Amino acid sequence: MKSVWKLLGLSAFSVVVLVVIAVILNNTGVKRSAEAVDPTKPNKKGLFKSKKSVAILEVEGVIFDSKAFAKKLERIITDEKPDALVVRINSPGGVVAPSQEMYSAIKALKIPTVASMGSVAASGGYYLAVGCNKIVANPGTITGSIGVIMELVNLQGVYEWAKVKRFALTTGKYKNSGADYKPLADDERKLIQSMIDNVLSQFKSAVKLGRSLTDAEVDAVADGRIFSGEQAKAVKLVDELGGLEEAILLAGKLAGSDGRPNVIRTQKKKTLREFFEQLGDEEESEYEGRSHSLSANFSALLMRMLGKGGRDFAVSASDLIPKTIGLSPGLYVLWRPGVGI
Repeated sequence: MKSVWKLLGLSAFSVVVLVVIAVILNNTGVKRSAEAVDPTKPNKKGLFKSKKSVAILEVEGVIFDSKAFAKKLERIITDEKPDALVVRINSPGGVVAPSQEMYSAIKALKIPTVASMGSVAASGGYYLAVGCNKIVANPGTITGSIGVIMELVNLQGVYEWAKVKRFALTTGKYKNSGADYKPLADDERKLIQSMIDNVLSQFKSAVKLGRSLTDAEVDAVADGRIFSGEQAKAVKLVDELGGLEEAILLAGKLAGSDGRPNVIRTQKKKTLREFFEQLGDEEESEYEGRSHSLSANFSALLMRMLGKGGRDFAVSASDLIPKTIGLSPGLYVLWRPGVGI
């Protein structure tokens, strides 16, 4: 029996000793792998560890609003204080004003910035990219689409078939330009064309400034065409070919790193509260009229049905068809009032 107690006591003492040793090692910063923290030794790729840090900010999907982007950017710069920033873009574009706000926010940063293009970084996605100091794209990235498109729909025949008469009272002859219940008049067409030409000139100015191109070089690529990453590099829209890793190394180099920088990844799982806050932001954006796709119209209709408890409710053609179609990248479809690129 005494032997058992001795054995238990020795085991307990050993555990205490191991815990004390672990605490001492942790507090003194000693790690099991000296190579992992020794800046004088290269890693498996032959690169030396650097004290410089590079944060990654991801931009995903169609650009409807810039509020979430601005919050994430501010949090990264304020809390993480990185030496450089990589903006990872997977976006076909979106609405003009938010794209311009995101571009301006990146342009105003005092640290080096690198755009890393994923599958697609076109139109508004490319607008954002030219705010960065350098652009890195995969050879097969879809990019470019420097242009503006506004699609309008004429449903006059549908309304006549359905015996529906639509009209509007306006305070000016151009207030209902592009309405879906009447043809587009020549003077209205000229007015709208003038507006989208002006938006294009803003886009081209950003490209000219961000890429250090001449007017002729910008004009040659600003006709709405899309490019592969390899093609984009040939016409100076992209600096280097590569993926996220190459963008990180380039950002580190711009920040003065002599090797691979420390990477700060800001993506994390959303809490339940953050999820509902984001949902609220998206709903607010929809009601502000910045975006309204066909599926969103059906969703709104469904919510009306649920809100009525399944009772009778009136459905008009305008519940199912986008009101007015704004400007899109040319790669996808219909937006409601507001200009998209």
